[in-house]
Amino acid sequence: MADVILSPIVELIIETLGSVAVQEIKSLWGVGDDLEGLESTLSTIRAVLVDAEKRQIRDEQVRDWLQKLEEVLNAADDLKVPDTIGKLKHLRYLHLSGTSIARLPVSITKLVNLQKLNLKYCRDLRELPNEIHKLVNLKHLELKGCDSITHMPRGLGKLTKLQTLPLVVLSENIPSSTAYNHGKLDELMGLNNLRGELTIKGIRSGMETTVTKLREKKHIRSLYLDFESRDDDASSSEQEWETTLEGLQPHTNLKELTLSNYGGATLSPLLPLLTDLVTLCLYNCSKCLQLPSLDKFHSLKEIELVQLKALEYITINEGDYNVSTSSSPSISVLPSLQKLTLQGLPNLRGWCRSDMVENRVDQVVFPSFPRLSSLSIEFCPKLTSMPCFPNVGNLTLRGTSWKHFEQTILVRDPQAPISPTIAAEQASRPSAASSSITCSNIVSSYPLSKLTSLFFIDVEDLEYFPDERMKGLASLKRLEISYCPALKYLSPWILYLTSLEDLLISNCKEFEGIKWPETPTLPRLRVLQLKELPKLKDVFAPDIQCLTSLE
Repeated sequence: MADVILSPIVELIIETLGSVAVQEIKSLWGVGDDLEGLESTLSTIRAVLVDAEKRQIRDEQVRDWLQKLEEVLNAADDLKVPDTIGKLKHLRYLHLSGTSIARLPVSITKLVNLQKLNLKYCRDLRELPNEIHKLVNLKHLELKGCDSITHMPRGLGKLTKLQTLPLVVLSENIPSSTAYNHGKLDELMGLNNLRGELTIKGIRSGMETTVTKLREKKHIRSLYLDFESRDDDASSSEQEWETTLEGLQPHTNLKELTLSNYGGATLSPLLPLLTDLVTLCLYNCSKCLQLPSLDKFHSLKEIELVQLKALEYITINEGDYNVSTSSSPSISVLPSLQKLTLQGLPNLRGWCRSDMVENRVDQVVFPSFPRLSSLSIEFCPKLTSMPCFPNVGNLTLRGTSWKHFEQTILVRDPQAPISPTIAAEQASRPSAASSSITCSNIVSSYPLSKLTSLFFIDVEDLEYFPDERMKGLASLKRLEISYCPALKYLSPWILYLTSLEDLLISNCKEFEGIKWPETPTLPRLRVLQLKELPKLKDVFAPDIQCLTSLE
């Protein structure tokens, strides 16, 4: 259990009591004696807390008391900022993050020396003061997590010193009586000092977006474009969507791009120039048919595609695979990619229209992700062909085909000798390959040697595991198989999973048992769960007591 540390909070309060702003409060409100008394009391409290924090290691009652005190402090956020705050002329930093404040007093716009206004995670905050443009020295307006804000005030664009503005909200259905006070996209035009992350919510098809001049904001590293989903979106033409997106072209320095609810069929107006991207996320872009060629995105480390209902192929450009002409095939896809999430893509069939490329010695060469360490494929029922992922550490397959796993587990290093057992296995399974199956960039002769967690959930075509090749999963710690109706048993290859700690098999209606070797040697197996298996027969081997780590 983590220790509770509260004394630094008190230390910060005591330090704050000596600030210039607090000295102003003393003189303006006549509370000098009270604040001096508070400082004395806090010093005593600090001494008590320091002692309690040391004692909590061995005294559970003290630790419980500190935890309750922490809960009280966290709950004490029902804050109202007084109108008199406008008198604190020298105030430079105002920290209100995590409070339940719903609106700020108008007088806050009198704080002309204010440089930082921290409103992070003020989830009840609905609006900013209309005259916020008077805060001419404001550099940081922290709005992350302010999910209830309905619009931005007019005049925000006058704060040309702003460096931090993580959230811009565009309002819709504005009453004519208040429309003048609501900011539009053109507020971003002159804010070229913005840096870090920027989220724009409420973008609509046909909106004039070039006024944002995002291309001139070279310090923005992360951009989230959230489009407004409306009933009349069906009437918007593809050209309107693409024009709207093109006007939001960011600077080429951008590292992270997220699009949500975009209604266009292609990302061509925006994506091709952003070759330095590290992260690309697309959510609920229901009409998107394909992505532009990704062969120049050498820095891309993470891709997340969620609810792209029309997507059939992620790319149709075979140039993404960079086929080598050397005698040893080397076909890499996105050489820096480390994390890939594909979720809710009902029509996705493959990464590319041709996932296998014939080389000149008549081998079948599967392209591969050489650095991919985390892969999740969920609810992609038509997906049958993917590049290999020989170095993945975490793999989840849910509501999709197991062919992705089979294709990778059966490949071999083109430099490694093939064992007679594997050769016989491949010969007996002509569907796996016509001659030999090769996956480029495999370090070990056994692929998936770095795999630590493996989940098969609702994988209907999982019938067997290739015994000889499962030996390579020496790093596997957690194996979960659920709702796989065709799987009948696990064979003795499980003996080779010497790092396995958790094994869960559930809701597999045809599963009959685990064919343990005579002497099970799974030295680290702590958890074995077998449940909702109506045909379960053969579970325990004669020497099941050899599984000494079971809890």
